[in-house]
Amino acid sequence: MRPLAIGVVLGALLVPGVARAAPVQISARTVEADPVSLAFDAAGDGLASWRGLSGTADTSRPFHALAARTPAGEWQPPHVMARSVLIHDVALNGDGLVALVTEREQPAGKARTRSLVTLALGSAVRWSLGPTQVLDRGPVRHVAYDGPRPTRFAPVVAISSAGTVVAAWERAGSGIWVHDGGKLERVGPYGHAPALHLAPDGPGLIAWRRGSLILARLRTAAGHWGPIERVAKVGRYSELAPISIAGAGGHFAVALTEITRSMSGVHWVSTLHTRDRGWHATTLERRTFVPTGSTSYVTDSLRTVVTMTSDGRFHAAWPGLFGTNVALDDIAPGPAGDWAATWFDGSTKLTDVGTSTTTTLSTQRSQVGSRVAYDPISGRPVAIWSQGNQIVGSG
Repeated sequence: MRPLAIGVVLGALLVPGVARAAPVQISARTVEADPVSLAFDAAGDGLASWRGLSGTADTSRPFHALAARTPAGEWQPPHVMARSVLIHDVALNGDGLVALVTEREQPAGKARTRSLVTLALGSAVRWSLGPTQVLDRGPVRHVAYDGPRPTRFAPVVAISSAGTVVAAWERAGSGIWVHDGGKLERVGPYGHAPALHLAPDGPGLIAWRRGSLILARLRTAAGHWGPIERVAKVGRYSELAPISIAGAGGHFAVALTEITRSMSGVHWVSTLHTRDRGWHATTLERRTFVPTGSTSYVTDSLRTVVTMTSDGRFHAAWPGLFGTNVALDDIAPGPAGDWAATWFDGSTKLTDVGTSTTTTLSTQRSQVGSRVAYDPISGRPVAIWSQGNQIVGSG
């Protein structure tokens, strides 16, 4: 079984000479900007994506946007997606190939719509996005009094170093589907909330929830999906934060946060499940707290995340690792076994922690979220977050 390394904060250790660039504006002023992803290719080309509300708080419209970053650290003007996009996910491989998957609602007559899952490929080197391909088209549905009734949900996408693109989503009443190398396949007859991870050399793992079970299937480098495996069991009526997956070469880890609310407070359990000749569970923390008006961000961001560093070790992070009232956002692997995580603790600070450093970035960050990834040129983590009413970055 591979070693499991749980990240530990080394007090308030600051390493002299670790310089941080001043935050730079990436997007124009918006409302409730929410980071979705941040990634770099091997040459240092970066790509950030987010969703937000344009206009004012009273007359706002949702939008989704992408912004590319040059190896020199210059952020390019954002590319705004079509207004029909409801949800998006982005993946970037080592050669700058971008894969963008979206969930859309297409008008289909008077008071009728149909759901679409679409895929577009592009390049982050000289930013471009190719034509949109429809992966799945739902039936025509009447628009309810409170809006459209989607039938294709929660698309996610991953891409290998060879350029193989895998997209997954939930189809209403028909389980979990994937589009893998041009082939459409159902990998789970029932379930929802899929999570997908693809290693650079092609192996991957898809996981989803079915009732009280967390199920998964392993993908080989040749593109074959193995049998359904049982990862964990959770409370049937409990909430489940987004599933986090990391791993390669058949060794994978799944991080879960199970949430139960009652009159006595919010009870949450963080667990890590590693795959090596079967699934093995490790309980990271159990905690109950009574939320207040000043800690509402915690109840919305109780999640556990995991990553695999270059030395083949798993590193997990969860809210209680960094403090009592912490909303954990993201984790990323770096060079030489380093890793970084970002979180929000209610103060006007965004913090990231590595294996040997703790650095604080003074910001006006809202309670929406942040993302972190390592720049291969500098070897240091870059973060994006919502500051005021715009997306900004640390480099």
